Amino acid sequence: IQKPAGGMSLWCNLPGPRSMALAARAKTAGLLLTPGSVFAVNDHGLESWLRVPYALDRAELARALPMLVDAWNAVA
Repeated sequence: IQKPAGGMSLWCNLPGPRSMALAARAKTAGLLLTPGSVFAVNDHGLESWLRVPYALDRAELARALPMLVDAWNAVA
């Protein structure tokens, strides 16, 4: 695992084009994430990428991680 050098979010390359479904599922648990396609030209492409912010404090990130795992398991 490589520690990010800076920034306020990670770009995660998913093993499949599911970032829209993952973000939608996570939202039902109260976790707001941005699918990569939002950043693509005409919302096309980058569906295998998910933008994950990590600027929250450690306790909030620890609470969010199981929600992200559950959301991924639901759409994988």
